[in-house]
Amino acid sequence: MSGYAGSGVAFLTSPYISGANVTAKDVENRNSLSKEFVGELQTGIQNVVYFGAAIATVSFLMIVIYFPPRPPTPPSRSQTREREDFWSGIKHLLQNGHFWLLNIAFNLPNGTFNAWIPLCSVNFRSLGVDEVTAGWVGFTSMISSVIGSVVMSAVIDRMKRRMKLSCIILGTLSLVILAILVCIQEHYIYVPKEAVTAVVYVLCISASLCINGAIPIYYEMGCELAFPVHEGLTCSLLTLTNNLFGMMFFLIFLVPSLAANTEWMTWVCVGTCGLTTPLLLFMKERFSRLDIEDSGRSSPSVTIET
Repeated sequence: MSGYAGSGVAFLTSPYISGANVTAKDVENRNSLSKEFVGELQTGIQNVVYFGAAIATVSFLMIVIYFPPRPPTPPSRSQTREREDFWSGIKHLLQNGHFWLLNIAFNLPNGTFNAWIPLCSVNFRSLGVDEVTAGWVGFTSMISSVIGSVVMSAVIDRMKRRMKLSCIILGTLSLVILAILVCIQEHYIYVPKEAVTAVVYVLCISASLCINGAIPIYYEMGCELAFPVHEGLTCSLLTLTNNLFGMMFFLIFLVPSLAANTEWMTWVCVGTCGLTTPLLLFMKERFSRLDIEDSGRSSPSVTIET
Protein backbone atom coordinates (compact mmCIF):
# COMPACT_ATOMS: atom_id res chain seq x y z
CA MET A 1 0.00 0.00 0.00
CA SER A 2 2.85 2.36 0.78
CA GLY A 3 4.24 1.82 -2.71
CA TYR A 4 0.99 2.87 -4.35
CA ALA A 5 0.67 5.84 -2.01
CA GLY A 6 4.17 6.88 -3.06
CA SER A 7 3.23 6.48 -6.73
CA GLY A 8 0.22 8.71 -6.13
CA VAL A 9 2.39 11.42 -4.57
CA ALA A 10 4.77 11.14 -7.54
CA PHE A 11 1.95 12.09 -9.90
CA LEU A 12 1.54 15.38 -8.05
CA THR A 13 5.18 16.23 -7.42
CA SER A 14 6.82 15.19 -10.70
CA PRO A 15 5.42 18.01 -12.91
CA TYR A 16 6.57 20.60 -10.36
CA ILE A 17 9.97 18.99 -9.72
CA SER A 18 10.67 18.69 -13.44
CA GLY A 19 9.31 22.16 -14.19
CA ALA A 20 8.40 20.97 -17.71
CA ASN A 21 5.01 20.82 -19.36
CA VAL A 22 4.61 19.02 -22.69
CA THR A 23 1.43 19.77 -24.61
CA ALA A 24 -0.20 17.86 -27.43
CA LYS A 25 1.05 20.54 -29.83
CA ASP A 26 4.63 19.96 -28.67
CA VAL A 27 4.26 16.25 -29.43
CA GLU A 28 2.94 16.97 -32.91
CA ASN A 29 5.88 19.33 -33.56
CA ARG A 30 8.48 17.20 -31.77
CA ASN A 31 10.90 17.36 -34.72
CA SER A 32 11.03 21.17 -34.62
CA LEU A 33 11.34 21.84 -30.88
CA SER A 34 13.91 24.43 -29.84
CA LYS A 35 17.16 23.35 -28.19
CA GLU A 36 16.27 25.42 -25.14
CA PHE A 37 12.99 23.57 -24.67
CA VAL A 38 14.64 20.17 -25.12
CA GLY A 39 17.32 21.21 -22.63
CA GLU A 40 14.63 22.13 -20.09
CA LEU A 41 13.03 18.71 -20.56
CA GLN A 42 16.36 16.94 -20.01
CA THR A 43 17.05 18.96 -16.86
CA GLY A 44 13.53 18.28 -15.59
CA ILE A 45 13.90 14.53 -16.10
CA GLN A 46 17.23 14.57 -14.27
CA ASN A 47 15.63 16.41 -11.34
CA VAL A 48 12.91 13.76 -11.09
CA VAL A 49 15.51 10.98 -11.16
CA TYR A 50 17.64 12.69 -8.49
CA PHE A 51 14.56 13.15 -6.28
CA GLY A 52 13.66 9.48 -6.65
CA ALA A 53 17.22 8.44 -5.86
CA ALA A 54 17.16 10.54 -2.67
CA ILE A 55 13.91 8.94 -1.50
CA ALA A 56 15.30 5.45 -2.26
CA THR A 57 18.48 6.22 -0.32
CA VAL A 58 16.55 7.39 2.74
CA SER A 59 14.36 4.28 2.60
CA PHE A 60 17.43 2.03 2.32
CA LEU A 61 19.07 3.66 5.33
CA MET A 62 15.89 3.19 7.38
CA ILE A 63 15.89 -0.53 6.51
CA VAL A 64 19.58 -0.89 7.41
CA ILE A 65 19.12 0.90 10.72
CA TYR A 66 16.03 -1.02 11.80
CA PHE A 67 14.14 -3.86 10.14
CA PRO A 68 12.91 -6.71 12.39
CA PRO A 69 13.57 -10.21 11.03
CA ARG A 70 10.28 -11.62 12.32
CA PRO A 71 7.45 -10.82 14.75
CA PRO A 72 8.06 -11.80 18.39
CA THR A 73 5.37 -14.51 18.22
CA PRO A 74 3.85 -16.44 15.28
CA PRO A 75 0.84 -14.46 13.98
CA SER A 76 -1.10 -17.62 13.10
CA ARG A 77 -1.10 -21.40 13.53
CA SER A 78 0.03 -22.04 9.94
CA GLN A 79 3.13 -19.90 10.54
CA THR A 80 4.40 -22.51 12.98
CA ARG A 81 4.59 -25.16 10.23
CA GLU A 82 7.99 -25.83 8.68
CA ARG A 83 8.63 -24.20 5.31
CA GLU A 84 10.70 -25.50 2.41
CA ASP A 85 14.22 -24.16 1.99
CA PHE A 86 15.01 -21.62 -0.72
CA TRP A 87 16.00 -23.92 -3.60
CA SER A 88 13.31 -26.48 -2.84
CA GLY A 89 10.81 -23.63 -2.76
CA ILE A 90 12.00 -22.31 -6.13
CA LYS A 91 11.64 -25.78 -7.64
CA HIS A 92 8.18 -26.18 -6.12
CA LEU A 93 7.00 -22.83 -7.54
CA LEU A 94 8.39 -23.51 -11.01
CA GLN A 95 6.57 -26.85 -11.16
CA ASN A 96 3.28 -25.54 -9.76
CA GLY A 97 1.08 -25.01 -12.82
CA HIS A 98 -1.88 -23.57 -10.92
CA PHE A 99 0.41 -21.02 -9.27
CA TRP A 100 1.58 -19.85 -12.69
CA LEU A 101 -1.98 -19.54 -13.94
CA LEU A 102 -2.66 -17.23 -11.00
CA ASN A 103 0.67 -15.45 -11.46
CA ILE A 104 -0.06 -14.56 -15.10
CA ALA A 105 -3.76 -13.82 -14.49
CA PHE A 106 -2.74 -11.34 -11.79
CA ASN A 107 0.44 -9.75 -13.10
CA LEU A 108 -0.29 -9.48 -16.81
CA PRO A 109 -3.14 -6.96 -16.37
CA ASN A 110 -1.76 -5.46 -13.16
CA GLY A 111 1.77 -4.91 -14.45
CA THR A 112 0.45 -3.50 -17.72
CA PHE A 113 -2.07 -1.19 -16.06
CA ASN A 114 0.46 0.17 -13.57
CA ALA A 115 2.87 0.86 -16.43
CA TRP A 116 0.05 2.50 -18.39
CA ILE A 117 -1.26 4.81 -15.67
CA PRO A 118 1.98 6.87 -15.31
CA LEU A 119 1.64 7.66 -19.01
CA CYS A 120 -1.93 8.93 -18.70
CA SER A 121 -0.75 12.41 -19.71
CA VAL A 122 0.15 10.82 -23.07
CA ASN A 123 -2.95 8.63 -23.18
CA PHE A 124 -5.42 11.46 -22.72
CA ARG A 125 -3.93 14.14 -24.96
CA SER A 126 -6.38 13.17 -27.69
CA LEU A 127 -9.18 13.99 -25.22
CA GLY A 128 -7.76 17.42 -24.41
CA VAL A 129 -6.64 16.52 -20.87
CA ASP A 130 -3.57 18.56 -19.88
CA GLU A 131 -0.55 17.21 -18.00
CA VAL A 132 -1.45 18.66 -14.59
CA THR A 133 -4.98 17.23 -14.76
CA ALA A 134 -3.55 13.89 -15.87
CA GLY A 135 -1.29 13.98 -12.81
CA TRP A 136 -4.32 14.42 -10.57
CA VAL A 137 -6.03 11.55 -12.35
CA GLY A 138 -3.02 9.34 -11.63
CA PHE A 139 -2.85 10.53 -8.02
CA THR A 140 -6.50 9.80 -7.28
CA SER A 141 -6.24 6.44 -9.05
CA MET A 142 -3.27 5.36 -6.94
CA ILE A 143 -4.82 6.57 -3.68
CA SER A 144 -8.00 4.70 -4.59
CA SER A 145 -5.78 1.60 -4.97
CA VAL A 146 -4.69 1.93 -1.36
CA ILE A 147 -8.27 2.39 -0.14
CA GLY A 148 -9.51 -0.43 -2.37
CA SER A 149 -6.84 -2.81 -1.08
CA VAL A 150 -7.84 -2.17 2.54
CA VAL A 151 -11.54 -2.57 1.79
CA MET A 152 -11.08 -5.74 -0.26
CA SER A 153 -8.85 -7.23 2.44
CA ALA A 154 -11.59 -6.66 5.02
CA VAL A 155 -14.24 -8.15 2.73
CA ILE A 156 -12.22 -11.24 1.79
CA ASP A 157 -11.34 -11.83 5.44
CA ARG A 158 -15.04 -12.68 5.89
CA MET A 159 -15.34 -14.83 2.76
CA LYS A 160 -11.92 -16.44 2.46
CA ARG A 161 -13.03 -19.36 0.33
CA ARG A 162 -14.45 -17.08 -2.37
CA MET A 163 -11.18 -15.45 -3.44
CA LYS A 164 -11.16 -16.85 -6.97
CA LEU A 165 -14.74 -15.75 -7.60
CA SER A 166 -13.93 -12.27 -6.28
CA CYS A 167 -10.95 -11.94 -8.63
CA ILE A 168 -13.04 -13.07 -11.61
CA ILE A 169 -15.69 -10.45 -10.80
CA LEU A 170 -13.10 -7.68 -10.35
CA GLY A 171 -11.27 -8.72 -13.53
CA THR A 172 -14.49 -8.64 -15.54
CA LEU A 173 -15.38 -5.21 -14.18
CA SER A 174 -11.93 -3.84 -15.05
CA LEU A 175 -12.30 -5.20 -18.59
CA VAL A 176 -15.64 -3.45 -19.05
CA ILE A 177 -14.34 -0.16 -17.59
CA LEU A 178 -11.21 -0.05 -19.75
CA ALA A 179 -13.22 -1.06 -22.83
CA ILE A 180 -15.49 1.95 -22.26
CA LEU A 181 -12.43 4.18 -21.83
CA VAL A 182 -10.79 3.01 -25.06
CA CYS A 183 -14.07 3.50 -26.92
CA ILE A 184 -14.17 7.09 -25.68
CA GLN A 185 -10.55 7.64 -26.73
CA GLU A 186 -11.31 6.26 -30.18
CA HIS A 187 -14.48 8.41 -30.31
CA TYR A 188 -16.73 5.36 -30.65
CA ILE A 189 -18.62 6.74 -27.64
CA TYR A 190 -19.43 10.44 -27.63
CA VAL A 191 -18.76 12.41 -24.46
CA PRO A 192 -19.37 16.19 -24.32
CA LYS A 193 -16.14 18.15 -24.06
CA GLU A 194 -17.07 19.68 -20.71
CA ALA A 195 -17.68 16.19 -19.24
CA VAL A 196 -14.52 14.48 -20.53
CA THR A 197 -12.37 15.20 -17.47
CA ALA A 198 -15.01 13.93 -15.04
CA VAL A 199 -15.55 10.76 -17.10
CA VAL A 200 -11.79 10.10 -17.24
CA TYR A 201 -11.57 10.49 -13.45
CA VAL A 202 -14.43 8.07 -12.83
CA LEU A 203 -13.19 5.42 -15.26
CA CYS A 204 -9.53 5.52 -14.14
CA ILE A 205 -10.40 5.42 -10.45
CA SER A 206 -12.86 2.57 -11.03
CA ALA A 207 -10.32 0.58 -13.06
CA SER A 208 -7.66 1.12 -10.39
CA LEU A 209 -10.05 0.00 -7.66
CA CYS A 210 -10.78 -3.23 -9.52
CA ILE A 211 -7.22 -4.03 -10.66
CA ASN A 212 -5.13 -2.84 -7.71
CA GLY A 213 -7.80 -3.46 -5.10
CA ALA A 214 -7.50 -7.17 -5.87
CA ILE A 215 -3.76 -7.29 -5.09
CA PRO A 216 -4.15 -8.60 -1.48
CA ILE A 217 -6.46 -11.35 -2.75
CA TYR A 218 -3.98 -12.53 -5.37
CA TYR A 219 -1.10 -12.55 -2.90
CA GLU A 220 -3.19 -14.53 -0.43
CA MET A 221 -4.23 -17.03 -3.12
CA GLY A 222 -0.63 -17.32 -4.28
CA CYS A 223 0.57 -18.17 -0.77
CA GLU A 224 -2.21 -20.74 -0.40
CA LEU A 225 -1.33 -22.41 -3.71
CA ALA A 226 2.40 -22.43 -2.99
CA PHE A 227 2.27 -23.67 0.63
CA PRO A 228 4.59 -24.94 2.19
CA VAL A 229 6.86 -22.59 0.20
CA HIS A 230 7.81 -19.60 2.31
CA GLU A 231 5.47 -16.62 1.80
CA GLY A 232 8.41 -14.28 1.30
CA LEU A 233 9.65 -16.30 -1.67
CA THR A 234 6.16 -16.64 -3.15
CA CYS A 235 5.44 -12.91 -2.91
CA SER A 236 8.89 -12.05 -4.27
CA LEU A 237 8.22 -14.13 -7.39
CA LEU A 238 4.81 -12.49 -7.82
CA THR A 239 6.39 -9.04 -7.51
CA LEU A 240 9.21 -9.95 -9.91
CA THR A 241 6.72 -11.13 -12.53
CA ASN A 242 4.72 -7.94 -12.09
CA ASN A 243 7.80 -5.80 -12.73
CA LEU A 244 8.77 -7.90 -15.76
CA PHE A 245 5.38 -7.38 -17.41
CA GLY A 246 5.60 -3.66 -16.70
CA MET A 247 9.09 -3.54 -18.21
CA MET A 248 7.90 -5.40 -21.31
CA PHE A 249 5.18 -2.76 -21.74
CA PHE A 250 7.79 0.02 -21.68
CA LEU A 251 10.05 -1.87 -24.09
CA ILE A 252 7.35 -1.59 -26.75
CA PHE A 253 8.27 2.10 -27.01
CA LEU A 254 11.57 1.06 -28.58
CA VAL A 255 9.57 0.43 -31.76
CA PRO A 256 9.58 3.90 -33.44
CA SER A 257 6.16 3.55 -35.08
CA LEU A 258 4.51 2.54 -31.79
CA ALA A 259 6.32 5.26 -29.83
CA ALA A 260 4.96 7.88 -32.23
CA ASN A 261 1.37 6.61 -32.14
CA THR A 262 0.32 5.61 -28.63
CA GLU A 263 -3.30 4.62 -29.26
CA TRP A 264 -2.31 0.97 -28.72
CA MET A 265 -1.58 1.48 -25.00
CA THR A 266 -5.13 1.36 -23.70
CA TRP A 267 -5.97 -1.46 -26.12
CA VAL A 268 -3.17 -3.51 -24.55
CA CYS A 269 -4.68 -2.94 -21.10
CA VAL A 270 -8.06 -4.11 -22.38
CA GLY A 271 -6.52 -7.22 -23.92
CA THR A 272 -4.58 -8.20 -20.80
CA CYS A 273 -7.66 -7.73 -18.59
CA GLY A 274 -9.57 -9.97 -20.98
CA LEU A 275 -7.15 -12.83 -20.21
CA THR A 276 -7.74 -12.76 -16.46
CA THR A 277 -11.03 -14.65 -16.31
CA PRO A 278 -10.07 -17.52 -18.70
CA LEU A 279 -6.83 -18.14 -16.82
CA LEU A 280 -8.55 -18.12 -13.43
CA LEU A 281 -11.22 -20.53 -14.64
CA PHE A 282 -8.50 -23.13 -15.28
CA MET A 283 -6.85 -22.50 -11.91
CA LYS A 284 -7.75 -24.83 -9.06
CA GLU A 285 -8.00 -23.25 -5.63
CA ARG A 286 -6.25 -24.71 -2.59
CA PHE A 287 -6.59 -23.61 1.03
CA SER A 288 -3.72 -25.40 2.76
CA ARG A 289 -2.97 -22.65 5.26
CA LEU A 290 -6.64 -21.85 5.84
CA ASP A 291 -7.38 -25.52 6.52
CA ILE A 292 -4.69 -25.50 9.22
CA GLU A 293 -6.22 -22.40 10.82
CA ASP A 294 -9.73 -23.89 10.70
CA SER A 295 -8.52 -27.17 12.19
CA GLY A 296 -6.97 -25.20 15.03
CA ARG A 297 -10.22 -23.37 15.73
CA SER A 298 -12.19 -26.62 15.73
CA SER A 299 -9.66 -28.28 18.07
CA PRO A 300 -8.91 -25.72 20.81
CA SER A 301 -7.14 -28.28 22.92
CA VAL A 302 -4.32 -28.69 20.42
CA THR A 303 -1.22 -26.74 21.41
CA ILE A 304 1.03 -24.89 18.98
CA GLU A 305 4.65 -26.00 18.93
CA THR A 306 7.19 -23.32 18.00
